[in-house]
Amino acid sequence: EDIKGGLKEPHVVGLEVQEMSRDLQKELKCLWSDSVNMNQAHTTELRKKEELITQLKQDSEIVHQYQLKIQEVNKHMENIKNQEKRKEEELLQVNLDLSGKKE
Repeated sequence: EDIKGGLKEPHVVGLEVQEMSRDLQKELKCLWSDSVNMNQAHTTELRKKEELITQLKQDSEIVHQYQLKIQEVNKHMENIKNQEKRKEEELLQVNLDLSGKKE
């Protein structure tokens, strides 16, 4: 199919160019598809990480609220212990007063 002098006929060159063009288009489609898939996977991964961060922030706030509640309960328990101690001291004093009056 070569013309004298080693040049190919125009229709042969045209067919080869069309074939190369089809091959390049297929390759571009594959690359584009791969790129889109990678982008979607990355976006999904980012979304999951953002959801985890949001959940961790919410969990952290819940833990903080529990800590505050525990502190409140501990203060209340300390107050109760102090009241009981005062009442015991008052009872002891009353007992001492009563035993002193008997004598």
